Amino acid sequence: AVAEAKGHQELENLKVSYYKHLLDSGQEEKAGELREAQQDYVGAVNLYMKAGLPAKAAHLALSQ
Repeated sequence: AVAEAKGHQELENLKVSYYKHLLDSGQEEKAGELREAQQDYVGAVNLYMKAGLPAKAAHLALSQ
C-alpha cells in the first residue's frame, strides 16, 4: 500500500516477490486472497483448493 501510494519504482518486482514468498512459505490462502483482489478468480480458487479451503473456493466460484 505504501509502495503504491509513493509510486515506488520497483512496485511490480515487490509484488512478484511478495507473491513468491507467500507460495514458498505455504501461505496459499493469503496468496489466493491476493489473486482475488487482482480479480484473478480462477487463480484464487486454485490456491484456496491447494490450501485445503474448498468452501472458500466454492463461495468465490459461485459469487463470480
